[in-house]
Formats: sequence, C-alpha cells, structure tokens
Amino acid sequence: MAVEGGYDSFISYSHATDRGTAKALQRTLHRLGRRWYRRTALRVFRDDTTLAASPDLWGSIESALGSARTFVLLACPESAASPWVGKEVEFWRRERSRDTFLIALTGGELCWDPEAGDFDPERSDALPAQLRGWFDSEPFWVDLRGHREGKRQREFRERSAAIAAAVHDQPKDALLSEDAQQQRRLVTVLSALLVLAVAAGAVAVWQLNTAIAERERADEQARVALSRALAGESGAQLETDPRLATQLALAAYGADRTSEARGAVLRALDRNRHVLAYVRRGTDQVSTQRFASNLTPTHVALSPDGATLAFAHLLDTSVTLWDVRGSRVLAKLHVDPPPGTPADEYSASSGLAFSADGRMLAVNDGARVQIWDVPDRRLVRMIDGAGGESDLVLSPNGRLVTRVGDPRFDEAPLRMWRTDTGEELTVPAPPGYLQSAALAFDSAGRRLYAQLTNGMYRLDLGTGRWSRVFPFAARRPHAFALSGRPDRLVFATDTALELWDPATGRRLQRRAVAGIRNIGLRSASLSEDGAKMAFDDGTGRLLAMDLATGRTTELARLRVPAADVAMSADGRVVAAISDDGDAVLATPGTDHRLLADAPAPDHGTGKDAEPRRKVAKTAIGARGDLAVVGRGGGAEIWELPGLRMRARVELPGTSTVDGVAISPDQKRLAVLAGSRLVLADTRTGRVSSTINLARPSSTAPARSDGVRFLPDNRSVVVDADGGPLVVDTRSRQRLQQLSAEGGNGFVTSADAGLVAVVEKSLTARAGGIRIGVWRRVGSRYEKVGLLHQPVGARDVELSPDGARLAIADGDGRVVTMELRDVDDVGVLRNTTTSGSGEIAFAADGATLVQGSAGISLLDVADERQLAVWPDESPVAGAAPEDAGMATLEVGANGWALASRSDGSLTVWQVRVDKAIPALCDLAGELSEEDSARYVRGVEIPSVCE
Repeated sequence: MAVEGGYDSFISYSHATDRGTAKALQRTLHRLGRRWYRRTALRVFRDDTTLAASPDLWGSIESALGSARTFVLLACPESAASPWVGKEVEFWRRERSRDTFLIALTGGELCWDPEAGDFDPERSDALPAQLRGWFDSEPFWVDLRGHREGKRQREFRERSAAIAAAVHDQPKDALLSEDAQQQRRLVTVLSALLVLAVAAGAVAVWQLNTAIAERERADEQARVALSRALAGESGAQLETDPRLATQLALAAYGADRTSEARGAVLRALDRNRHVLAYVRRGTDQVSTQRFASNLTPTHVALSPDGATLAFAHLLDTSVTLWDVRGSRVLAKLHVDPPPGTPADEYSASSGLAFSADGRMLAVNDGARVQIWDVPDRRLVRMIDGAGGESDLVLSPNGRLVTRVGDPRFDEAPLRMWRTDTGEELTVPAPPGYLQSAALAFDSAGRRLYAQLTNGMYRLDLGTGRWSRVFPFAARRPHAFALSGRPDRLVFATDTALELWDPATGRRLQRRAVAGIRNIGLRSASLSEDGAKMAFDDGTGRLLAMDLATGRTTELARLRVPAADVAMSADGRVVAAISDDGDAVLATPGTDHRLLADAPAPDHGTGKDAEPRRKVAKTAIGARGDLAVVGRGGGAEIWELPGLRMRARVELPGTSTVDGVAISPDQKRLAVLAGSRLVLADTRTGRVSSTINLARPSSTAPARSDGVRFLPDNRSVVVDADGGPLVVDTRSRQRLQQLSAEGGNGFVTSADAGLVAVVEKSLTARAGGIRIGVWRRVGSRYEKVGLLHQPVGARDVELSPDGARLAIADGDGRVVTMELRDVDDVGVLRNTTTSGSGEIAFAADGATLVQGSAGISLLDVADERQLAVWPDESPVAGAAPEDAGMATLEVGANGWALASRSDGSLTVWQVRVDKAIPALCDLAGELSEEDSARYVRGVEIPSVCE
C-alpha cells in the first residue's frame, strides 16, 4: 500500500540513457496490480514527472527520498558515473535498509563474488562506487538489458513484474494472479451493466447493438485514417530519416493493412535495401553535436574482416564494440577519466583505429591513448599525454600510433608513439602545414603519407626524410584514403574522386560524382585492394563506388552528414557515424528486396551467343520452388529462390522458344519451340517426347503463355494455328481447339480453369484488343464471354483465381477488368519512364507487378502505385529503355522471377508480410516519445512480435 503523503518507490536512473526505460517501468508499476476502481496501483517518484519546479532541486529530491518505501536503481555504466545517482544512492544507504534497495540492470555487467561477499569491482561496471561494501549477500536484481529501444515489450512487462512484486511485498505469481483477477472483476462489472441494459428491453438492446456497430465502424474508420496518416508521415520522413520512416510504416501496417501502409512498407524496404543495422540512434540536441571550431569527437572503426565495429560519440565514456554478423553489442571498453576530469565531461570519442589483424584497437580519449586487446577486452597499455583532439592513426602491425600535433598547446606538428612501451618518438617536422585527419600508413607500415596544403608528402620512417609524392594542381582536396595492396591513394574533391599511384605520383583514374557538396575530412574509406570506396557526399548520403567501373550505390541515408566512415578490407561492409551520433552499418552486397541474382549461363562470344543468352519465356511451378527459363536453343530448370540451375534441355541451333510450362506435380516440363512441343523431365532435362504442331503464321503483339499444363499433369493448352489447342501429351491426341481467327495467343489462370484467348490485337486507334474468355466445364472448355478494350496491348495477364484480367498498354497504363462485372474497369498508372514491361499478378491477386527498370508494384483494388524498386544491376552498355526487366513471372509464394536483357536472372521478394521481419530487425518499433508524438496514445497491434 502507498505511504500516505509519500511514495511507494523512488526510481533513480541516468537521464542520458535510461529515460525511456524509466518511463516504461513507472507505467508498469502504475498498472500492474491496480484495482479496477483506482487510478494507479502504486505511487512512484520519477523526477521528470513528479518533481515540481523548485530552486532547491536537491532538497526536493531528498524530500521524495525520505518519503519513499523502496528504491529502484536502473543500473548501467552511465548511471554508475552520474553524480546525481550517486548522491541518491548515498542518501538511501545512510538513511534506509538495504532490504528496500532494488536493482534493475539496463546496461553493462553485474557479477557477484561469493567469496568477497560483494560485487566484483573488476567485472561489474554498472553500480555506483557508493554501493561498495554495503551488501552482505547478493541483493535482488532484475535484468532489463536489451529493452532500451522499446523491443520485446511482453518480456519487459514480465521482468518488470518482479520489481513490482518486491514493491508490493508479495510473490510475483500472486501479483500477476491478482492483476488478472482485477481484470476479470472489471469484465464482471461491465457484464453486469450489460445484463441491466438487456433487461431494460428490446429497444435498449437495439440501441446497444447500434451503438456497438457504430463504434466498430468508427473504430475501423479511425484505424484506416491513422494508418493512412502514419503512412503519409513515413513518406515525408523517408529521405531525411529512413529509420523513423520505417518505424512509422510498421506502425501504419499495424493500424490497418491499407494500400497506403503496404506501399509505405515496400518503399521503406527499398530505402533500407543495403542497411545491415541501425546500430544507434543519436541525439536530437543540436547544441551537443558540433564544437564551434573543431570536428565533433565522433568516430567509427571497422576491423579489417568487417566482423567487429567500434564507435564512440561526444560524451560517450566508453567505446562500444558491436558484432556485425550477430547484430548485437559485444562489450563496452571503459576506463576511468584522467585525474581532474569530471565524469560528466569525459569522452572516449576523439579517435579509434584497428590494427591490420583486428586484434588491437587504439582509442584516443582526448588526453591519453588507450591500447586494447580486442578479443580479450583487455586494456594492455595507457599512453598518458598522447591524446588530443585530432584523429589518431595506427600502423597496420599495431606498433606505432600517430596524430597531428595541436599548436595551441605548443605541440610538434606530428607526434608518434610506440604502442608496446608508450615511448614517444622524435619525428621530423613536415615541410608545410599539416591538417587533422590527413595521415595514413602504407600497408607495410614503413611510410607515413600526409596531406599538406600544397601536395601529398611521404615520410620514410627508416631514414626520417620527407619527400613530395605529387603536388596539388588545383584546390586542396577535402579528404583522402589509402588502400593496402597495392598502395593506392584516393582524393575527394568537390566534383570527383581521383585514384593515384603514390609510388609513381601518377593519376590512374578520375571519377566524376554528381551531387558532391563537401566530403568531410574523415568521410571516406578505401578497401584494401583500392578498388572500392565508401564516402558521404556531404548531404548524409552514404555511398559506395566501384572505382574500376564508376558504378555508385547508395547504401544509406543519415539525418546529418557522416563525421566518420569506415570500410572493411574486402569492401563488403561499411560503417558510418554522424555528428549527431547516429551509427549505421550497410553493405553494397546485400539487397533486402532480392533473394538471389544469377548471370546467364556462359555461351561464349560467337554469333549464336546472344540469342542463347537472352530469355524469351519463363514459368514457375505450382509450389513456387522450381522455374523453367526458355532461351534460344533450349530451356533450363532452375531451383528457387537460390537460383541454382539443375538441368538444361537442348534444342537444335538457336531455336526460338515461344513458351515454357511446368506440370502441377513439377515432374515434367513443356517447351514450345517453333512447330514442335518438347516434353522433358524436370530432374534431368532428358527429353521424353516431341509433338509437331501447326503454328500460326503470325503472333500478336500481346505476350502469350505459349503452353500451359492442365491439372491432370498430361494435357496442355498450346498455341496453334486457328486458336489454342488442348493436347494429350501422352497419346498425342488433339482434344479440343479454342477457336480464334489467326491464333493470337492466350493466358490462363493458375489452374488453367480459365483461358483468355487474344482474338485480335491492334493499336488503340485501329480498334485495340479483343479477348475471348473460355471456362473449363468437365473435360472441355466453353466460351463464356467476349471482352474488348481500345488499348494497344503489350501484355495480358489473368489473376491466379481467374477473377480479373489485366492489360498492359504501351504508355505505362494497366487496364484491369473484373470478369464477373465487365463494366468494373480500373486503370493503374505506372509513373516510371519505362513502365511498359511484362505484368504478373501476385498470388492473392491484390498486387500487380510490372517489369520496368526494376519492378513496379501496383495495388489493384485502390488503383495505386505502391512502390518502384529500381534494379541496381543494369545491363552494361545498354540504353535505359533496354536495361529493364525482359520477362517477369510471380510464383505462389511471392517470389518474382525476372530476367534482364543480358539474360541474367533475379528473384525479388514482393510480399509485404515477408518484408516486415527484415524491417523490424533493422529499425524496431517506434520509441515511446515518437509513439506519443505520432500515434497519440492509440493502441496499435505490434507487427514485430
């Protein structure tokens, strides 16, 4: 029970890191065990909500401490270093019993030493020094680590219940049982009111039902409106804050599955297609982000193998090590501040550098250089006086560490130390002004490169001599990076990246980069072979460039420009941290939209090579895990989604493939090539039979399936002269012909129960397209309708259930018709300039996919373009209109198989529900503050749980 005029509990925490956790814990203590007629279960003091404005701040806190029954400490390294938390803990130890002191661990480590009867000070970094020696046995504590970002809310409530039970002074199971009982009592009360309402008569019942229906309609309308509003806000944030935009898209999808929400999710997946993790959300307080005249102490470093990330931001008292593959915090590297430096002013973020083997990390904390053994998380050396505000550089073998001197403190222009002894070495002064963040060792560690105002210089560490590698002909570049094998230098200017050979002083390449405004001094990094570079273009766009081809990939967007960029030795992983502390990991080699990408099989370089590479037809089996790809001279069987080629059916020469199909049991495939229908085994590609057919002399502009199996696995519908022909492939008997003058092609539903036959296909001015609709009744097809649309059709498609027909016009429009009501016509507009490629329905028929320079996803019912996903692997040398998707097919499980004009294949994941887990892992859900801002207290089901 609450103390009259006092508090049941006092929460002590670090405002910098645990404000959100403290809010969530307070809310749990208020709600858990609350009787249905009371406002809160407990009275809890948390200074943000409870503390009144007072000139005597500590006096108010001391008064609250004096009236509280229990004390809850949110323990972490930051609260351990907080002087305010220390004073609150010291008061409780002096005035109260340790039996009323509760600990919730939110970060760092706690390790009890039974022999010493206290927490081990070497392994426990989450407790204030004021608690040492107070406990005679291990106190009660709960592990809340991993809940600062608002994830796993159910687990948070379950663990917080242990704290609530201790405050209530009753067993946890009993508290949870009583809480459930209170909820049942509330339900009972409401049920009793409902009985009274029923007893009031039929009119009251009718009124109640009407009110409920109206409320449900109002609730549904409110959910739809909220979903649309959140989706709109997601779109507004997508270019400037992709992580927040993703969280808003997930919230919109949780509120209601509107087309706006689905589009927001798909666009968020596209924007984050190369992001591996949003490692940390930075501060929104602009005043803390940049010093008036110096670079913000904000650094990031990647181990050469790309497995470990190290980062630290202004006022971080420790360096965070992050597991790139496991997407989790490995450790916090922390030492006490230098003597005389207040804990709240100490920062470990003035410089970070890994050795070439990744085992050593050098940390510049502004006053000292710390040398850490990364695998053992052990500080091996502290070099006092070596720290400063400029970046530090570690030699590849980890033996030397250097930085630019600070003239404000009468330091030498260049300072260097041995890491094994801490001895400072005498270094000859460079022949000119040396700027911070302008140093790099060569791969052997024998030379040091330095960017001076008039050129690039090199210091030979063996002879102690400086020599100019080459002068700067134009204005001094903003940044440079040095590769490992062979040594290559890259400069970043206002408009281009330049690759130089420092051994000869010769410029090897110059790559113009549009949109570069001002690459920061540290905002560039090279792969070890000098072939790839990562950089921020000065606007917050994190880019990766292949210097050999000039191809540039946008990896991520930061809210403000990156202050530091690092790339792994192989160029596969890129890390960046911005002035506000946002840290992100990305890779050009991962695309969350794609499941696989494969080149065309090698057919050499002869005259027949191009037609044998180019894809003419594709089909996906009923289960969605097998596909057949028809090219000139044959067809291939591919396993999905990994794109492993299983077998190939060879045809003579470069025979044109007009159709391919897989039987429903996925054991047989059919290839229509000219006047022959070839049947083969899908496991081996061995041809079992060939059937000759009379083919039409000309084909329609609209795409035709060419051949499709019926459910019996032996009969097929196939293009033939006079209209599609139904053939028994085993007896070779012609069973039926679906008459159509000229035989202009056909498409079918998924089970071939409905066939749409193109009877005429002309330009819109000449009359457009006429389609006969045939339905299978028993063992034969019956013609059930005739459709006409005045459009110049480039492709025709039936939805899998046969309910809707789609016709792709040549101008990017897609006309849809409901076959049960032919007057129900919709028009979908593809906004891409090349949006006139093949179309395919998703399995549910609600989404239409169209090939373009990538793919476009369209909502059929709302006639809305959901998203446009550009293809980042365009065909080399192809014109824009020829570089898109050549063929397109969508399987039952939402895998879209597409081919490019060079014959390469790609598999896209177009299902919205499959995009949700990836986005949840990347961005998580809205924080409590953002939820209060955008959702305003409305309960939205979590899509991430």
